[in-house]
Formats: sequence, C-alpha cells, structure tokens
Amino acid sequence: MAKRSGKKGKGTRKPTERHTVSLDRILVWSIALFVFAIPLFIWPGITEYGYGKSIITLIAISALSLLWGVSAWRKKGWSIQIPWIIFPVLGFVIASLFSLVSAMNGRVVVQSLVLLVFFFQLLLIISNVIRERKDVNLILFSLLASGFLAGLYGLLQYLGVMRGASIGGSGLGNVISTMGNKNYLGGFLAYILFPAVVLIVRLRSRVLRAASILLIAFSFGMTMVVQQTAVVVSLILAAIAFVIGFAIFRPVEPIRRNRGWLIALGLALVLTFLIEAPSGPLNSVVGLSADGSTWIGRIWAANSGKTRSWDWWVGWEMFKDHPLTGVGLGNYKLNFIPYKAKFLATPRGASYDFYIPRAAQAHNEYVQVVAELGTLGILALISFLVVLPLAVWRRLRRNADEADRLDILLYAAGIVAFLVHALVS
Repeated sequence: MAKRSGKKGKGTRKPTERHTVSLDRILVWSIALFVFAIPLFIWPGITEYGYGKSIITLIAISALSLLWGVSAWRKKGWSIQIPWIIFPVLGFVIASLFSLVSAMNGRVVVQSLVLLVFFFQLLLIISNVIRERKDVNLILFSLLASGFLAGLYGLLQYLGVMRGASIGGSGLGNVISTMGNKNYLGGFLAYILFPAVVLIVRLRSRVLRAASILLIAFSFGMTMVVQQTAVVVSLILAAIAFVIGFAIFRPVEPIRRNRGWLIALGLALVLTFLIEAPSGPLNSVVGLSADGSTWIGRIWAANSGKTRSWDWWVGWEMFKDHPLTGVGLGNYKLNFIPYKAKFLATPRGASYDFYIPRAAQAHNEYVQVVAELGTLGILALISFLVVLPLAVWRRLRRNADEADRLDILLYAAGIVAFLVHALVS
C-alpha cells in the first residue's frame, strides 16, 4: 500500500489560513460597502438625515469590529497599530467626561461620546485592515462613487426631476440630496476631490481611470452648482496647500508617468467649470445655475453670515458661563434657546433683530467645541491641530517614494478642505 506523503504542495494552505484570508477580504469589502452606503443612506420618516446615518453607523461599526475580532481570533493573534491621532482623541474623551459636570442633559453627552469613540474605532479598523494598494483604491473609488450618486441626486432635485426640500420645487433651494442641505453636499464632495485624484495615478485599468475622471469632474461641477462660498474657499485653500507641499517635496515622477491622464483630468475640470460654475461663460448657454451673479460676489450676507455669527455669539455666551468644562458635549442645541435670549439682551445682540427659531449646531465646529467642552476642549482641539500636520509632515519626510508622497499630499489636501469648511459647517 502506498504511503501518504507528509509534505504539502507549495500552493496548498491550511483550512484555517484559507478561512482567515476569506475573512480579511470580507472585512475589506464590508468597509468599502460601509463608506459607499452611509453618505447615501436615508432613514424614511426621519427628517434630520444625520440621525439616521448615526444609527446605522453605530450598527455598522459594531459589525465591522466583531468581524475584525473574529479575523484576529482565527489568526491566533491580534497586532494593532495605534495612530498618533489617539492622543488628541483621548483629550476629547477626557474633556467630554468633564463636560458632564455642567451638562443640561448628561445622556446627550454619553450619546455623543459613544459616537466619537465609534468613529475612532472605525479609524483603527481602517488603518489596520486596509494595508494593500488595491484595497486603498477600492475604498477611494467607493467614496467617489457615493459622492457622484449623492451629487446626481442633488442635481435632479435642482432640476425639479426629483423631490427635494419642497414638493414640486426646483432650483437651489430644493437641493438637500442625501445629506440634508446643499452645504453638507458641497462639503462632502470637496473633501473627497483631492484624495480621489490618487485613483488617476494608481489604478491600472484604463476603464476605471476614465470613469474616475468623469466622476471627479461631475463632483467638482456639483461643488460649483450648490454655490456655497465656504465650499469654494475650502477647495482653493486645499489647492494652495497642495501646491506648497508639492513645491517642498516635488513628487514629479508619478505626475510625469501619468501626465496624459492628468491632462485629461485637467481639461475635464476646466470644461466642467466653464459649464457649471455660476460665473462660467458657458453657464448662460446651458442655463444650469446662472442667476445674474457670480460665486465670487456671494459674500457674507448671501451665505447666511448674519445667522451664523448669531450662532457663534451664542456659543461665546455659553463659554463665558462655563469656561472650564463647557455646557456639555452635544448640549449646544439644548442650551441655544436660553442663551439666545441672554445674547439678545446684550448691546451686541441688539442688532440681531430677525427671527431664528433654533440652532441644532453652531455652524462652526471649532466654536461648538469651545462652547460644549470649554477650555479643556480648546486644549484637545489644539493638540489635534498640532499632531495631525506633524504626523503628515513626518510621513512625508520619512517616505522617499515619490508616488507615495504624491498620495499623502492629495490626502492632506482633502484634510485641509475639511478643516476649512468646518469653520462654517
């Protein structure tokens, strides 16, 4: 009887290894599905789209965490890389816990803190699971495709083809897309535009590259259509940051290697601007968003600046009353009505003689942090704004590969767009 060989072929794997690899791929595709679906998700019956997205986000991140844990258990070990951003995050957690001291509703603090911790958990999962270039491309393309569909929905609302803010309405006031309003839509598209350019230089498929160019161009056009000055300013400052970074680190080789595709992208963006920007010379021909004024002329008053400044001054009144711990994480909206009355009683508040019923947020992330978390929140915010650029700079200095440097600069430009837009959103 022939003896069975104890050696295994080179191409064979143990069942446990095969299952682990399968779980890893399932986890990667689950993350891609998550980042694609959440921007598009609407919970029927909930008019505040952010609440519905938050509920599903908590459920999805819990499922991703469980899947990550099972994958690690199958590997008989769990090695976790902790990003530097954990220190500012811990600062925010500590400040949030202290804000319970003066919170009107402590349950809201806990609820908001759970959401903050869950988003950091998502960051941990992505930074530890998404390690290969093809997986990064998958996540980026999922975000870009999601942004395209959200933008398309907003465009159809603008044209009156689909229902928006009003039944049978059309025009800019009808645009809410899947985000809740046109400012959120424009901001989301602005955040992903620069990182999405990575797809042009990294993808191997010509079809996917061409598709990425079309999706980027359309998303850029929608940032013009929504006519939000903050969105345009965030893109301009992100572009300036990218140019400065490029001048310092000079990742020329990947641009030279992909110059044909990048030229095609540039031409598509120029053509899109000429057609869709309110100040574009072709806009009056297609009649998409021309209204007799340019986005350059849409200054403070045209962008609800007076209302936003009211929100900010109300936040200042909250900080003055609770300078150390703030009014409590997530408690800005609960305190707005009484502090609105307090602000109107001041000499500065006398000029704010128009009606505003409530404010769910301060329309400025930094003001809201100061109002809700006080001085401790300011320290956490400063640590975040210091650690983040230092981490990016350190990664750029230590990485000699020009293609990687270009990727990092494009990601950093997306972060700049987010930080700038947060000033009014």
